[in-house]
Amino acid sequence: MMTMEDQIWLYFTADPKRSDAEKVDVVIVELKKRQAGAKAITDLIDELVRRLNLLENNCKKLNRAWYFGIEDIPNEIIGNLRSKGFNPLFSKEKCFYSSIPLFALNNNYSSTPSHFCDAYLLDYDAVINDAESRMLVFKSILINAFKKASDFHFT
Repeated sequence: MMTMEDQIWLYFTADPKRSDAEKVDVVIVELKKRQAGAKAITDLIDELVRRLNLLENNCKKLNRAWYFGIEDIPNEIIGNLRSKGFNPLFSKEKCFYSSIPLFALNNNYSSTPSHFCDAYLLDYDAVINDAESRMLVFKSILINAFKKASDFHFT
């Protein structure tokens, strides 16, 4: 049986190393091993904050960041997520959101963050079941549009 290792992808809107590049946005997607447990979620949040601060201090052209962490979220960790500022979002399963402040290295003692990262933590089941729901809604919209279009006759 093949097991999945942790994986992380970073998508930039432009090459931040180019001198002519304007501000860049980044989307970070991280897949964790399934059923890693409650401690893995806590570690994931700590890793995320470290990575975001590294990004903030090494990518001077950063405009905005989004993070999507996908991992099994056990029920016993939900209270911890809430206390760390993650709020539940509408989902068929477990999905949480938090706006994480980023502080530049030269700004460590300032109370004003340089940027914010929109961070989403999603359970694997949320990714799958929410996608299925969206596809059903999209399919219904298409079917209704086709039915209406077939009633229209060109003259």
